[in-house]
Amino acid sequence: PILLNIDNELVYNRFYKDFGPLNLAQITTYLLELRSLLESGAREDRLVVHYCSSHPEK
Repeated sequence: PILLNIDNELVYNRFYKDFGPLNLAQITTYLLELRSLLESGAREDRLVVHYCSSHPEK
């Protein structure tokens, strides 16, 4: 499989104690990366696996 992790590239900047989502620019960056991986993996019939760390600050 093709492994995808964004913990270090797309980091949410907290405001006080919230845990909110990534902003739209970060989501767009993620989707473009995912699209690229899916298109490259489709030629090889490979799965893309998104994984994340167990650290809550990520």
